[in-house]
Amino acid sequence: MEADNSPKSLHPKRKLFLLITLMLLSLIFSRSIDLGYLPETGMKAISVQIEYKGVFQEQIERLITSPLENELQSIPGIKRISSVCEQESATITIFFHDTAQLDRSYLLVRDVTERLYASLPEGVQRPVLLKSDMKSRPVFILAVDYDQDISEEELRTRFENVEGTGRVEIGGAPQKEVQIRFSPWLLAHCGLTLSDLNNALGSWNLIRSWNVANHLPAIVDSRVRSISDIAQLPVGRNLRMGDVADISLDQTPRKSLALFNGKASILVSVSKAGDANSVRLCAGLREASKAIPNATIVYDHGAHIESALRQVAINIGIGILAVSLLTMLILKRAAPALLICLNIPFSLVITIAGLKVFGFSLDIMTLSGLAVGTGMVIDAGVVFVEDESHYSRYSILVSGISTISVFLPLIFAPHSLQTAYAGIALSISMMITASMLYVFFILPDLLASMEGDKGKQVKIEEKSSPMKGHAIISRIRLPVIIALPLICLAVFYLAAGMQIQESDPAEQESFRFYLEFPPGVNLDMVQSRASGPLSRISSIAGVKFFSATLKPERVEASIHLVPGGDHYSVRSAIQNVTRAIPEAFLYFPEKGDEDQSLSIITTGPETERLKAINADLARRIQAELGYDDIVFHYKEVLPTNYLSFDSDYLTLSSTLPISIYNYLFSSLSGPVTGKWYTPLLPQGYADIRFFASQAGGYSTKQLLSMTVPLGNGNYTRVDSIATLDKRQETGNIYHFGRERSATMSVSVPRDAIKDAIEHLRLLSDASDYPTGYRSYVAPYYLETARQQQQLILVLVLSTACVFIVLMFHFEKITSTLLCMLQIPLSFSLPLIYFFLSHRAVDSAALIGLILVGGIAVNNGVLVLNELKGIEKNGRTIGLALRKKSPSIIISSLTTIAGIIPLLFKGNQSQAILASFSLTIALGVGASMLFLYLSFFALFPISHRPTSHRR
Repeated sequence: MEADNSPKSLHPKRKLFLLITLMLLSLIFSRSIDLGYLPETGMKAISVQIEYKGVFQEQIERLITSPLENELQSIPGIKRISSVCEQESATITIFFHDTAQLDRSYLLVRDVTERLYASLPEGVQRPVLLKSDMKSRPVFILAVDYDQDISEEELRTRFENVEGTGRVEIGGAPQKEVQIRFSPWLLAHCGLTLSDLNNALGSWNLIRSWNVANHLPAIVDSRVRSISDIAQLPVGRNLRMGDVADISLDQTPRKSLALFNGKASILVSVSKAGDANSVRLCAGLREASKAIPNATIVYDHGAHIESALRQVAINIGIGILAVSLLTMLILKRAAPALLICLNIPFSLVITIAGLKVFGFSLDIMTLSGLAVGTGMVIDAGVVFVEDESHYSRYSILVSGISTISVFLPLIFAPHSLQTAYAGIALSISMMITASMLYVFFILPDLLASMEGDKGKQVKIEEKSSPMKGHAIISRIRLPVIIALPLICLAVFYLAAGMQIQESDPAEQESFRFYLEFPPGVNLDMVQSRASGPLSRISSIAGVKFFSATLKPERVEASIHLVPGGDHYSVRSAIQNVTRAIPEAFLYFPEKGDEDQSLSIITTGPETERLKAINADLARRIQAELGYDDIVFHYKEVLPTNYLSFDSDYLTLSSTLPISIYNYLFSSLSGPVTGKWYTPLLPQGYADIRFFASQAGGYSTKQLLSMTVPLGNGNYTRVDSIATLDKRQETGNIYHFGRERSATMSVSVPRDAIKDAIEHLRLLSDASDYPTGYRSYVAPYYLETARQQQQLILVLVLSTACVFIVLMFHFEKITSTLLCMLQIPLSFSLPLIYFFLSHRAVDSAALIGLILVGGIAVNNGVLVLNELKGIEKNGRTIGLALRKKSPSIIISSLTTIAGIIPLLFKGNQSQAILASFSLTIALGVGASMLFLYLSFFALFPISHRPTSHRR
């Protein structure tokens, strides 16, 4: 009895207590780990928006865009700069390399823009900086009833204050303003001008303060309190504002109209800042939206992430259960199987804690690594329980090191791919490391304590006969020897010809489309033409919801699909619906299931020449290559009316051109001249806009017949002092790489992208461009493709790392090559699957192949180490394979069982996990199949016994 209480008998209990304590501490430490959907690998970008009222595109380019681009170019880490100059505004987007720190880059961009802003002309608005690309997808969409009394500014302020918000777009929101409608003729008759009205408003509607040392600050508050107060403001002798103008509080002229499932609404779309966490951001946006009555959350990417992670976690649980049951079923011994399966929760909690230490979040990628590791951690325990010999421990150690080593070459991959797949690599590596610690230091004592002498493995007697069926294998050895090199050659052929293409998971759940109308189609015309057909889109099968923003000349729409919705059928239905919209051109910016959109960017000094070059190139593409689906990313603009004054007439009448301009501008444009700060409105203020009787639209004939005041007190018609002619303007000015650019997109078959790019490049190079002009064919696609191709180098280097580990272990080239042969053989089934299914290999599948390369050699190491231990007794390869078959089968099946649940998912993360998990499952299955064939056929040749003298 005393022997039972000895310290030695308590040792396993202490280790069990230590195991449980370590798991609990790890759980407590990792409970606050961040959640995410995918690693933040999107392009790092900062957008700068600047407004300059009353200025056209060429002046915007000369005064703002070009100087700012030249200053920004000196910031380190910039990949490229693109910009667009529109009437009265400019948007400059700075794209940074993956290694750049976005917070630091933001501060540098802010310093440059603030420094340049001081030298810009008076009237330029202060630059607005956003940490996101203007084309980035929204992570949160809110629909508010159109009748809701809430302003655009109130909505924008509410959501911009949420941490992590990058850009807020609001469509269809009504906004109230003070409208002062006057007659220019009546003002002139009373001896007043618009400046007199504006000065009167500014003199009375003000709030000012001053501060004197050692005294309390003083404030003068003379703000008008109501519309009637504005009407009572004096504007001249015995005249008040209400005598010469009608004053009201009305809705501003609409700039856009938003539809949600065909119903007029206010749509709020929020994009995250480049480095923000989507889950935390969406949680804050949900909280901010609770205070908005009659608001419906249309899309919540954060909730979608949580749902996807919950589903993946459930699948991991199913995988753990499947692995555990499979282990118990094959081992047929409950106690060892239970102790082996205890390795799963131990490795999981240690790995999750390690992910938190290294700054990783729980996202689809890290959870995928945990799912794969769930099956792999069983391998070491099964091998140890089956055979506790010295060679078995070596097999476990070498197998773990070889699997971990395949991820080392990821340091040579582009930073975006490192960021994307570092979570998988780290989670699998930590799972394997934790598993080996458990097997080497905890499992032996637990086995001894639970089973005692019954737990020891019974050794196979030396007189055991070789495996049954060895004679059959001997007969087919020659065909197998011939077939194996052919299989390897087929693998290399398929690998050389495979297409690598990245799939965008966001495209699996939603897509966008645009409707473009001819120049001059205003908002009312767009609404009358498009509202009816667009209202039918929400009833298309597979559409979860539909939202659209209607603007002059354009409709921007977004489709979100139900889980499992078919992109192709929905796109076809949208094409049928939009055919009924007159003069509307339908454009899908994202690639479809069968085609790929390739951009061609032409750069040079003159916009009109760029458009002519693109038009000529497009005609040649259609004629010589047969690609008819070409989209130009610019429009032919309407001509502009130019007024040329008669300087002699103005001089004789003592009239300055600026006075004529001010009169016409105030009469026709309806300018905003101030703000009314009042607590009566939800946003606390309203713009004050002056409207003349002609404001809101005019014809050329009406413009020329307008009566304008002269400096000598007389009046005359515009056509008596000026001539009018029409000139074609350039429209929006685009920059690519600090040069003017014009872009068009060519739709090509997805299965012929490489040939299409080569043909387009040859056609572009054969074009006779003027000096200073050139074209870039598919620059964005080629940039992404180059990054994907570097994964091939990672795959080769991973194989080299495995070779080094095996050579260090075996110290024999024959044993090493026999194990290395398992790598191309294991690639056969995945590559055949991709070839037969006509699917492109994405980066997730390549990472799966890299991992398969590390797993495939493990069974070979196990068998060769067994032979290493019994070779002196003359054992055959058949006996070694027979002895290790339980370990090989259990290890392979548990690895497959751990990842199979990832294939059966109903949400969009299946697009990411399917190729990764399917590649591993097929690769592990192929490895188990070809292990027996290759070892039976090649081992007698590669390991011929040497004769020794007696």
